[in-house]
Amino acid sequence: MGVTVKDRGKRVLGAVDTDALHLDGTLVEATAAEINQVCKDAEATVTAENLAELTDASFTSLHNHLVTEGTPVNAAAASGTLIVSGTVSDGETVTINGVDVYELDADASVAGGNIAVDISAGTKTQATGTLTFTDSVSDGEIVTIGDETYEFDTDASVTEGNVAVDVSGGASGAQAAAALETAFNSNTAYDITAAATDAAISFGCDIAGALDGSVGNAIATTTDAANGSFAADTLTGGSDATAAEAVTALVTAVTASDTQGVGAADGDNDTVVFTAGTKGAAGNAITTETDMANGEFGAEHLEDGVDCTSGTQWEIRVDSSNLYVCVAETEATSASWRKISLGSAY
Repeated sequence: MGVTVKDRGKRVLGAVDTDALHLDGTLVEATAAEINQVCKDAEATVTAENLAELTDASFTSLHNHLVTEGTPVNAAAASGTLIVSGTVSDGETVTINGVDVYELDADASVAGGNIAVDISAGTKTQATGTLTFTDSVSDGEIVTIGDETYEFDTDASVTEGNVAVDVSGGASGAQAAAALETAFNSNTAYDITAAATDAAISFGCDIAGALDGSVGNAIATTTDAANGSFAADTLTGGSDATAAEAVTALVTAVTASDTQGVGAADGDNDTVVFTAGTKGAAGNAITTETDMANGEFGAEHLEDGVDCTSGTQWEIRVDSSNLYVCVAETEATSASWRKISLGSAY
C-alpha cells in the first residue's frame, strides 16, 4: 500500500509501503508540495514509478519527516589526567603521542628535542642520607660520600688520600658517628652537613647550596664497615618543585609548545587535564606516558572521545526524556544535535 493524497494540495499519510519509498536502495527526497504536484487534481497512490519524478528534490528525504527512537550524542573530545602526587625533579618527563616530550627543567638544560618545563623557581627539597651503626667500627673501615673517603683510625695511620676519623678513644657506634661528624664537617668540599644522633649520622645537602634540590640525589654513599650501613647507595629525596608548581609549569609549556593538537589545563588536586583539540573518537589514539616518580596517568592514552551520532538535517529522534533535532548534516566531529526536554505530564 502507498501514500494516498487527496483534496488537491493536501497530503495525508497512510500506511507506507517501505519498498515504495526506495529507488535503487536510496531514500527519495521530496516535500509535501512536490508530491502533491504529481498527484494534483486527482486522488492517486504514490508508487515507485511516479516517485521517480521526485529524485532531484532538494529537501530532506521522506523518512526524516518521521520521528525515530534513539538517543543521539554530539562529538566529545578525548582527555586524560596526569596526577602529580608529590614533589618533582629536574629531568623527569611527560610524553604526549610519542612526539612531544616535556622535560622538567631546573637548570636550563634539557635533552635534545625535548620541550623545557621551567621549574627553576620551584621550592626545593634537600637530598639526605643516613648511616647507621649497629656496633663498633674497626680501624681501616671506610665511609665514602661522593668522591671523598673517610677512614676510621685507631693508630694514627690512614691510606693516602683518605680523611682520618679518629676513634682511638673509643669505637662504639655512637662514638664512631660523633667522630665522623667532626671529621666530615671539618674537611668536606661539598655543600653537605653531617649530624650525629646516637649511633647514626645523617648527611643533608645545604639549602641554597650547590647540591640544593634533586642534584643532591647523585651523591654516592657507601661504607665497608661490617657494622654500618646506608639506607641507599646515594643521597635521596632531593626535589626541585612542589606538585602545584609542576602543574602550573607543565600547563604553561603545553599551551606554548604543543604540536599534537592536545591542550592542557590545571585540574583539581594537583592534576593536569590533557584534552584533544579535535572532538571525536580519533583522539582516543593519542598516547600519554611519564617517568615521574610522583606522577602517573590513569591510562596509556586519552579516553572518552566520542563521534557525533550520524544524522541528516532536521532528522528527529526521541527517547523517554528528550526530543532531539539534528540542525545540520553531521560529521564525526560535529555538535549538530539539539534536545528539548519532554517535561512532565500536565
